Amino acid sequence: MAQGVDVQYIQFYTQGSAAKQIAPAISVHTGALPQVKKRKALKIYLDPVALIGTAVAICMLIMMFVGCASLQAEQKKTAAMVEQVELLRQENESLRVQYAAECDLEEVRETALALGMIPREEAAHTAIQLELPPVEVPPVSTWQKIGTFLAGLFA
Repeated sequence: MAQGVDVQYIQFYTQGSAAKQIAPAISVHTGALPQVKKRKALKIYLDPVALIGTAVAICMLIMMFVGCASLQAEQKKTAAMVEQVELLRQENESLRVQYAAECDLEEVRETALALGMIPREEAAHTAIQLELPPVEVPPVSTWQKIGTFLAGLFA
């Protein structure tokens, strides 16, 4: 029979082969401060998508407030302009009444006749008709139709 290989460098652990630690009977830390145990750090895990979403929502809220403030400012400007237009209309009406009171139409007619003008009824009327030559429209290609459609769509 064949004899097995004798391997000496493999040493298996057997119970009782470990060196025992001797515990002192008296505490080494007599009268000293007790050791402080380290607390586990509290870790808060944050989802980056949730943080970005919250930041975007806050930005949109700020932009909405700024938009509302600018809308109110524009509404105040519009109200001021409407008031100014009404004031100008009233002033225009008062100036029209003042002009109508001071204007003498008979004097204006005499001045116009003296300058050689004639009344409207006595003027000769001639009707003129023009015929324009037909304008030839060049044919539109399919690509031009598509371009025009897209331009109208995105305009």
